[in-house]
Amino acid sequence: MWKVFLCMCGIAAVVIVNGQFDLVSQKCLDCLCEASSGCALSTQCHNEAENYFCGPYLITYSYWSEGGSPGKDPNNPQDFEVCLKDRTCAEKAVVGYMKKWGKDCDNDGNITCYDFARIHKAGPIGCNTTSVLNTPYWAIFNRCFS
Repeated sequence: MWKVFLCMCGIAAVVIVNGQFDLVSQKCLDCLCEASSGCALSTQCHNEAENYFCGPYLITYSYWSEGGSPGKDPNNPQDFEVCLKDRTCAEKAVVGYMKKWGKDCDNDGNITCYDFARIHKAGPIGCNTTSVLNTPYWAIFNRCFS
């Protein structure tokens, strides 16, 4: 009975630790922003590689939507653009996206800001590849977060 109890606690501890995606720290957010655009608050929405990116985090409409659509305004068809140009609102989208998609991309047994950086750049499916590690984005992120 005691061994089963310990085993169950161990499993619960892992779930609790790995399940706390509100641990996207401000430093992590700052470095994601820095790596994305130099955290230029004046970054306008623009087309790039068949996607439409907005704001200093360079977020797409689908990322914003999957991140909970913060700032959603049914009376404003550009509500996502308004949100993503505002750093606080954009950070809510990043945190929401990581709550939905956060996972251990580098297979180190932990979900950390390094995983969030991979997900932010390559998405939840592409984050397991190493291709993001050879980009200027990753070099800036790694220098900022280290």
